[in-house]
Amino acid sequence: MRLVATLRKLFGKRLRELRTEKGFNQLYLGELAGVSEDFISLVERGINTPSFETIEALAAALETDVTALFTFPGQQSDRQRVRMVRPKRAAARGRGAEQTAPRKPKSRKS
Repeated sequence: MRLVATLRKLFGKRLRELRTEKGFNQLYLGELAGVSEDFISLVERGINTPSFETIEALAAALETDVTALFTFPGQQSDRQRVRMVRPKRAAARGRGAEQTAPRKPKSRKS
């Protein structure tokens, strides 16, 4: 399954979990968030994708943070955060007698 399709399904499942935890039906959540009951159903089934504004409205209606909608319990990510670190140069930090001039960025030739 493609990443976007998987994310849509996971988001919909998470929305349903949060909605049912609150004891809301789709109609009530839709009214609180300013969308239709049908739209909530389509999102929960992974068919439609809400806009950023609608995601914020859904989070507010559920009295939760937006990040809670993207926290998928039981899902392990095969992606890991990687921190890029540039090697430190002693001269650039002012150590030693010699100082090096900063490099100019290479110009792109079209």
